[in-house]
Amino acid sequence: MQSFPSSCPSLGLFFGSIAPRLAPRYYSISSGSHSNPHSVHVTCAVIRDVMPTGRIHNGVCSYYLQRCKPGDKIPIFVRRSTFKMPEDPHTPLIMIGPGTGLAPFRGFIQDREALVADMAEMGPAVLFFGCRNRAHDYIYEAELTAAVETGALSQLHVAFSRAGLQKDYVQHHMEQQAEQLWGLLQQPGCCVYVCGDAKSMARDVHRTLISVAQNQGKMTEAQAESWVKYLSDSGRYHKDVW
Repeated sequence: MQSFPSSCPSLGLFFGSIAPRLAPRYYSISSGSHSNPHSVHVTCAVIRDVMPTGRIHNGVCSYYLQRCKPGDKIPIFVRRSTFKMPEDPHTPLIMIGPGTGLAPFRGFIQDREALVADMAEMGPAVLFFGCRNRAHDYIYEAELTAAVETGALSQLHVAFSRAGLQKDYVQHHMEQQAEQLWGLLQQPGCCVYVCGDAKSMARDVHRTLISVAQNQGKMTEAQAESWVKYLSDSGRYHKDVW
């Protein structure tokens, strides 16, 4: 500006030229390719926070999506992902995804529904889902219940963190089902998928897996940690966390 004093850009143009470019927002695809071959679904929580000053902070992308109307065109792109079901439908699945972390597992379940419709044999699939309470944010409740009834889901464990006096999280239900989890993990190729919050949930789930291996597998803590690392190194422990 000092070099070109005659330049008088608008405030928006000025900040648009010096500010870092807005980063893209990534969402997990929450639909199955068999049931929705020409479209993709996303499961997005709208961010709306009240700052200490009283100012309302709206999420840049989530608020934008909320304001879109049917028929509006928005720029998107699809990335290749390794967070997907095993090719062998007999492979047991353990899925852990509270909140919008349920998104990719909804796609998994829809693909398994297609296999059910084709009378295909499948391995067990267990889902650990968590939300605040049933009335507030138990998303896709009807779909999950129907999946259990059809056999697309073998078991569904739901943790309601704000429904009682004590907080109840997915890792607590994993601890309660430790014997069953260990039995599944001993089956050939069994895969564990974790999706959602990286700050607390993913770490707690990781520690719970180590605890399950230690207690059910009669291992030392070091052996259990090595076993979980082996699970990851062998492509059987997948994380999609943020």
